[in-house]
Amino acid sequence: MATCQRAKLLPPYIEKDTEPLNGTIPSETTNEPHRSSDCHLVANSASHASCAKPESHKAISIRQNASIYSLVNLPRPDKSHDLELLLAQNGTTTQPGRKFESKEWCQREDARRAAALKQAMVRDDWPDTSDPEDRLDRLLEDYAKDDNPYDYSPASATFMREIRLNFFGAVLELVESVPSYDFAWVTASRESWQVSIHERYLDERFFDIPRIFRSLLRIGAVITAPGFLIMCLHAQYDVRGHFQLQFRGVCTGEKLKRFRSLPETIADPENAPLIRDYMGPFPLADLYIGAQVPSDFAEEIINIMPNGVTPRVRTRGGPHCGAPEPHHSVYLLWAHLYRSQPIIIMSGAGITDDGRLVLTQEP
Repeated sequence: MATCQRAKLLPPYIEKDTEPLNGTIPSETTNEPHRSSDCHLVANSASHASCAKPESHKAISIRQNASIYSLVNLPRPDKSHDLELLLAQNGTTTQPGRKFESKEWCQREDARRAAALKQAMVRDDWPDTSDPEDRLDRLLEDYAKDDNPYDYSPASATFMREIRLNFFGAVLELVESVPSYDFAWVTASRESWQVSIHERYLDERFFDIPRIFRSLLRIGAVITAPGFLIMCLHAQYDVRGHFQLQFRGVCTGEKLKRFRSLPETIADPENAPLIRDYMGPFPLADLYIGAQVPSDFAEEIINIMPNGVTPRVRTRGGPHCGAPEPHHSVYLLWAHLYRSQPIIIMSGAGITDDGRLVLTQEP
């Protein structure tokens, strides 16, 4: 029943997180442990019998705010967690309850997206960006031709197919030991979290939605509760002409109970000073929280990170709609520009620099 309201365990020592996370991503080029606010330092200990024997005593960097660059090192899952094997391919859809898309379909989709972008970019209302020299249409053509793309991009269906296969496999392995009654699919959104063609200038330095969301989780004591939470940023197209951003994912244990209670926690007057400190004097009456018990985990997991925009149903029983041009191309431009920003928010779990999704303990 849906309800709506207005891995592997590493024995950790976690550096205490006392500051609101700012959503910035440390350099991906260093092998040194990151000490920025979006990751924790976890040290192996042989004193935990339930854990695998540590390979070394060196601290391991764990990212809990992850960009696509944090996901590229996740390994291909084994056969028991590989959705390409678990689901029969039909290569035509990524809708709920259907099959996993094929590489051939993704390459055709990238070619279509590239052609649509070329037409949209010459429009007078095409947004300016902080990186006008980056030609997304050419990058998508490289992905469509399998021709050594020069960068990663969430705007590419081909690239996201591989990311999704590896990420979903890691999540499937992580949750297989969790009782089915103890976790749920969860969503979080605010009406003000929007992107539209009316944006006149896109700049990746002004994107605070992940920071605000993480602050909400901290204020609601979700961060420090037992269990784990993994949520992905996604966009739904609204027929009113904008994209509604939301976080989708899975939540377990006491964190799930705290997550469901977020609207009441935010509405509590006693928390008003804390909310102002973390997020400023802005009303949060538009916060939407949803939770749904899984029925078929392997089929439903693809919905937490769809390969593309999904339609938004404005009213119960209302019609679905696609994302028409040039709206869809504007969203692709936005997603590509913000590719270094965190699209996955985690608590009680994280991604190591060597590409493992692991459980952690929160401070």
